[in-house]
Amino acid sequence: KKTMRVTSSLDSSALCKLLNKSETEETEQIRVATEHLNSQVLGILQAIPTGSYKFRLEKKASSVPESGDGVFLIGKAKAGDVIAFYAGTVYRPQDTSIMCDFVFTDNHYLINRCDGLIIDGNPSGVSQQIYSMNREKENAKIRILKKTDEFKELEPFKENPYAIAHYVNHSPTRANVFCCDYNFPLSTPQPLQCYIPNVDFSHTEKESCIVPSLVFLAARDLEDEEVFLNYNFNTSDPSKLPGWYCS
Repeated sequence: KKTMRVTSSLDSSALCKLLNKSETEETEQIRVATEHLNSQVLGILQAIPTGSYKFRLEKKASSVPESGDGVFLIGKAKAGDVIAFYAGTVYRPQDTSIMCDFVFTDNHYLINRCDGLIIDGNPSGVSQQIYSMNREKENAKIRILKKTDEFKELEPFKENPYAIAHYVNHSPTRANVFCCDYNFPLSTPQPLQCYIPNVDFSHTEKESCIVPSLVFLAARDLEDEEVFLNYNFNTSDPSKLPGWYCS
């Protein structure tokens, strides 16, 4: 019964090749791709308080019949631009056996990163309850840390209008974005960390990043149009695919 979106995700090295970077050393490729993502993400986070970014996103009725809401880009974006964040709870391999019966069954909002981490973007049911519970734990921790000089600029979570990638609809023929793994770096300015839309289920020590995430990037130049992704569900049994996926 489990279906997940998996093969769309790229890592930093693959992204670098897609963006036609000329570096040949793998470490340099990763550095360039990571800097590209960090710069794009920082630009979006900085613009949220004033709504001054070069485009905005709207969640409204999809142009695809009987598909519910979709995500529309209002404005212009260039190929390779970060478009949206995939909000949700991050699960690690050691979590899957525990959570399989709770959130991993018949959940079409699960998406796999290249490193095997799973993000559950389901905005309802048990998934939403787990997300809210972990978010409140993070907010409680922040309220305590704010009392110290080192973390005084931290703020509790605020809504991120670009964290609606989990509402992007599927289309194998009209797909205009792709997924890429992203880790919010420790260098993310404290006043902007409140817009990070992911929580870590395992609450492991975050030595290398604040929290793993996933972003959607434009596969081509976009202008005033609906955003589509090819979900690439990973099932070998077509009978388990939802009807809308095959249509």
